[in-house]
Amino acid sequence: GVAAYERDKMLVGAVAQQVIISGQGASPTVFTPMPLDVDGILAPPIDMNQLFVWADGDGLSKLHVYEMDLDWSNPGATTFTSVANLDVAAFASPNNATQPNGEDLDALGIRSMYRTSYRNLDGNGKILFTHNIAGPNGQPVARWYQLDVDHNNGNAVTLNQQGTFSPESELAPSSAARWMVSGAMDANGNIALGYTVSGANNFPSIHAATRLASD
Repeated sequence: GVAAYERDKMLVGAVAQQVIISGQGASPTVFTPMPLDVDGILAPPIDMNQLFVWADGDGLSKLHVYEMDLDWSNPGATTFTSVANLDVAAFASPNNATQPNGEDLDALGIRSMYRTSYRNLDGNGKILFTHNIAGPNGQPVARWYQLDVDHNNGNAVTLNQQGTFSPESELAPSSAARWMVSGAMDANGNIALGYTVSGANNFPSIHAATRLASD
């Protein structure tokens, strides 16, 4: 589920309210919904409510985007509603990752990874969402998406680009696990991903990759 707290009251030590929406029994399943975390100096438009993104947990290759419309004057009137169900490249839940000592590491399959970043690039909203999917050999690998928010069209959300990161490299083979990925975008639209690598011949370690706005 999701929760919100009355920030303005909390900052001054006043009695604050909270809203909790469990999502239990909802369809589609509310599976690790991730709120947007704002980067940069430009705030989202005043009319944009908080959005939550998650990858489908019911076997469909979709991203779900929901809007939380808070009403602190009447918290019971707060709504949590769908604004987009986006078809994406096929994905499935991975096996656990391996490491040289033979012990498995949790793949955290399909779960949203912290954090889902938002940046206002000169009036254009950009969201970067990541999660773990099954790679060519069933190992966990990184999947990332750039979603666009049209601030001139009711904050409509669309899929701009996506990718699955599992390269063959000198540091680790394509059969290695590359997961627990976190991404962000800079003020020029360049993307950076940080993730963990592990495999039969690769001790768990932190790696990074980038994608230029011009790529």
